[in-house]
This record gives sequence, structure tokens and C-alpha cells, in this order.
Amino acid sequence: MQLTVRVQQSLRKENPGEALRSLVGELHTEGWTKQQLYREFNALLEGKVRKLPESEQDLLRDNVLDALVGWCAPARRLLPEEPDVREHTL
Repeated sequence: MQLTVRVQQSLRKENPGEALRSLVGELHTEGWTKQQLYREFNALLEGKVRKLPESEQDLLRDNVLDALVGWCAPARRLLPEEPDVREHTL
């Protein structure tokens, strides 16, 4: 299933922030690297497919991108077993 569709499904859940975080875990299990996840979620945020409402952009930033880069509390980091994403390595 296309990432955009999966993200939209997560955003419609009762707790969309946690649903997005769970989606990252599922995608990682499917073989996506932390770098790939950052790149693809960032592309969604930048509106390369379609422009997301501001509230959905905030959810992506706060619950996914910041947690992949490490700009969050240590307990909120996503995929801590991999090094944090650094923008200069993208």
C-alpha cells in the first residue's frame, strides 16, 4: 500500500500521533531504513504529493520527523537502535 494512503489512515485514527509512530515501526519492520523513512515523511510534509493541513503537518513534525532526527526526549525517539538522521546525510 502506498505510503500516502497509510499515513492518511493513521491520521484518521483516534490518536493520530501514536498511529503515525506505529506506522514508522511497521515500515521499519518491512525493511525501510531510518533515512528512507525521514526522506519520505519529509516529502509528504513538503507537499510533494498533496498539501497537508497545518494540523497534520504538525503531527508529522512532532511525532515522526523530530523523533527520527532526535529532537525530542530520549524516550520519544523512533528506532533508537539506528543512528539519528542528520540532514546533511540525506
